[in-house]
Amino acid sequence: SETGRSKGFGFIQFKHARDAKQALEKMNGFELAGKNLKVGLVSEKSGATMSTFGLDDEETEGLALNSLSRAELMAKLAAREPESASPPPRPVPSIALKPNIPTAATRYVMLNNMFNPNEETEPDWVSDLESDIKIECERYGAVEHIKVNSSSMGEVFLKFDQSQSAEKATNALNGRWFGGKQITAACISDAIYNANI
Repeated sequence: SETGRSKGFGFIQFKHARDAKQALEKMNGFELAGKNLKVGLVSEKSGATMSTFGLDDEETEGLALNSLSRAELMAKLAAREPESASPPPRPVPSIALKPNIPTAATRYVMLNNMFNPNEETEPDWVSDLESDIKIECERYGAVEHIKVNSSSMGEVFLKFDQSQSAEKATNALNGRWFGGKQITAACISDAIYNANI
């Protein structure tokens, strides 16, 4: 805007329609920084183009956000003061091996790239994976809850007994290899955790 302050809206272009639908279902009405998000589809008759919104992406392909970078962006947005006139954050890289941990202590961790649901063949693979991950993560502190998002490409959400445990787990697991895949780990806010369990 002309004042340099956000007008309070943004646009995300998804690669797959199912991801857009999931974001619409999960994030509409979601409370962020004391405000409820209103999420909807852009209508073609608005006449707006991506370039009119001043995005850094000059090819108008949208911002490339995976689950981890969306979580990190949400954490950053939640930590910002609503009246802040600071410049907008730069787009988060699609894979960040050194995640930005929220400044507020949190007991919640998100692991990414832990599995590919298309490669899982065992009938109880979700509970087996939850058990294996819980055993590994309890090296860093007591795990109170774990959720494998079986419809994702490797998302696992953990709730530890204390923030120090979550931080230890994040530092130890981020960048490690699991099942032939390099995983990412990041501390997330309780709002992001609750929206995904």
